[in-house]
Amino acid sequence: GEAVGKVNGLAVCMYGDFEFGLPHQISCTVGAGSGGIIDLERDAQLGGPIHTKAMMILKSYLVSSFAPNKPLILTGSLGFEQNYAGIEGDSASGAELAALLSALSGVPIQLSFAFTGAVGQDGQIMAVGGVTRKVEGFYEVCKRHGLTGKQGVILPKDNIAHLLVRDEILDAVRSGLFHVYAVEHITEAMELLTGTPSGRLRKDGSYTRDSLYFLADNRLRELGRISSGFKKKN
Repeated sequence: GEAVGKVNGLAVCMYGDFEFGLPHQISCTVGAGSGGIIDLERDAQLGGPIHTKAMMILKSYLVSSFAPNKPLILTGSLGFEQNYAGIEGDSASGAELAALLSALSGVPIQLSFAFTGAVGQDGQIMAVGGVTRKVEGFYEVCKRHGLTGKQGVILPKDNIAHLLVRDEILDAVRSGLFHVYAVEHITEAMELLTGTPSGRLRKDGSYTRDSLYFLADNRLRELGRISSGFKKKN
């Protein structure tokens, strides 16, 4: 199916001498206020310092993309659903940003995809570890539910050289039952995840009309107006 503000991230888990990939659903909510984006993993003392830094970079990208000529006023939260163990690393930051952009724009994400990749302050999607295990792990989940030809993994282009999946997955990709997409920027990932053009920043500081970033920018302007109006009344 599809959902607004939700995305499948991918993690590598260790159990004794075994290493395997598992999908984790990441969700985001946004609303009026000035609390910023709350990192639920950090506040619950489940997030490590690298994950915390990745969240800060995510916020920096949000500022550079949507606040060149207006304040960024919102409140929201990001977290891993049903996660009760520690989270470390930056490999989920791309997926976290995807959930945030979906929540802001109101555009749903296709949950037949899983996304792994670290995000930079300019939106670049950078290499992460364990990509082979992550692809294999999500493939196994999809296989158990039934391959539809629409499922797949989105990963950093720089990680293509590190992929070494087994023949069964290669055959599924060749036959169109499973897909692996390599991206360089968050805008490419969002277009795959949502089927909606990300949009282009115009000279006046606005985005191409009816694009995903246009919708997100309008929502941020609306949240700013709501918050400012509430402060004046009170």
